[in-house]
Formats: sequence, C-alpha cells, structure tokens
Amino acid sequence: MRRYSEKVFEEEIQTGTFYTSSRFDVPLGLYDNLVVQAVVDHVDTTDLPGTLKVHSETSGDGRMWGAKNPGVELFSLTVSPGATTTAAGTDTGLWASLAFVRLKIDLLTTARARVRIYVTARDAGG
Repeated sequence: MRRYSEKVFEEEIQTGTFYTSSRFDVPLGLYDNLVVQAVVDHVDTTDLPGTLKVHSETSGDGRMWGAKNPGVELFSLTVSPGATTTAAGTDTGLWASLAFVRLKIDLLTTARARVRIYVTARDAGG
C-alpha cells in the first residue's frame, strides 16, 4: 500500500556528490519499499554523455551513514544536452533500513544539470 510520495530533491547541480535534505531522513526510513524516479534536464556538458547515479544510504543515528545496498545503485542514468531524461529504480527492502534513510546523488562527467528526485514509499503490510 502506498504510504508516502514526495519530491525529495530539486537542484541545479554541478559534477559531484549530493544528498537529499535531512528533513526527509525520517520519512524515508519509515517504509519497507522505496521507488525512486529521477528527472534530469538543462544538461550542460563538455564530456558526452553524462551519468547520474542514485544510491540509498541508511543510518541509526542520522550522523554516520552507510550504503543500504553495498555496491548496488538504485539506478544509473545517461544524460545529454537538449534532452529531458528519466529513470526509476526500486529499493525493495531486501536489506532492512535503520531509522534514517537518505539518497546519495552522483553526477559524473557532466558540468551542470537540473535534477529532480521523486520518491514513493510503500509498506508490505496493510
């Protein structure tokens, strides 16, 4: 059953690593399954193509974070100038979450892009 749905990230970013705001750490940690969608546009790049990777991380105290699914990203997305690109992935809850969950967003080989991330959370129970 769907329990939560929200845009958790919207920024114009440059190459690097970014995280969802801490205000989403508790809501994202409450549910068994997360479905994550990225929408990327306004891509400005000198190295074609660019890549966006999204990972989930979890923490028991909100300070020390680790990969929720080590070595596995939710998805990887190729982005190009002049295009709006989207991809989605699922954190199925195979590995249990600690109290807090955040998303790690890596923009690689691209100078700049606008990135929006949407999350829908579901519970296995009724």
